[in-house]
Amino acid sequence: MPTSAHPRTPFEGTSADSPSYDTDGPTVTSIDYYVLLVTKRRRQHFDDPAARERVEELLGELAETLGCRLTSCEVKPSTVLLQVRAPSTIAPHMIVRGLRRGVVRPLKAEFEAIRRAGSVFVRPYLLATVPMPDGDCEAFERRIPTR
Repeated sequence: MPTSAHPRTPFEGTSADSPSYDTDGPTVTSIDYYVLLVTKRRRQHFDDPAARERVEELLGELAETLGCRLTSCEVKPSTVLLQVRAPSTIAPHMIVRGLRRGVVRPLKAEFEAIRRAGSVFVRPYLLATVPMPDGDCEAFERRIPTR
């Protein structure tokens, strides 16, 4: 029986600056998505520390169910900035849609103020494959109407 041309061992970078790589059979990837979600009408849903902690917890769980890994989550009163490590087999819009939709129902069930507000996040989101400067995040937020 011939030996495999692609060994099934983890791939390690050659320098200290190399990112960590994920393997999926013959594919070796390092894909990080940076996602900015803005609350509807920039309502400050996550001013409450309990809501902030809960949204971080939910997003981490949802990322795992999608086959991704949440590597960082910065929750501000009206925005959520995520860094998601994803496999190459999942489209970025599917990841964002799954995270955004999956977090809404539990938040509305647990927090009365969020439930009364209606929609939690606006439909537009900012997605990048490199870290976003704060200025870009603020410029994107200004594009979102407050009414």
